[in-house]
Amino acid sequence: FRSNKTALVTFFKIAKNLPAFQPLKPEMENSYKSLAKEIDGENITRQEKIKKIEALLVQYPNSRDLLYAASILYTDIGNKEKGAEYLERARMIDPSL
Repeated sequence: FRSNKTALVTFFKIAKNLPAFQPLKPEMENSYKSLAKEIDGENITRQEKIKKIEALLVQYPNSRDLLYAASILYTDIGNKEKGAEYLERARMIDPSL
């Protein structure tokens, strides 16, 4: 089962972003749901980190390191615009970034 599970996770990681996969997804929903954490785990972890950093930025809005970390995480999840905004804010504090 483990090798089949690994193959399914790999398949879903690749296929989930393909337009042709979207119509098939409802038919595979049960398999996808049971493996969702493994398929989307990296993004879930990044989202959790972003939430923590956003909360810390409320307390420390001028923290260069928090702003820079947010820029990296947002860029990693594909939100390049928001990543660039945070990087610009960090650079306003420390132009060497």
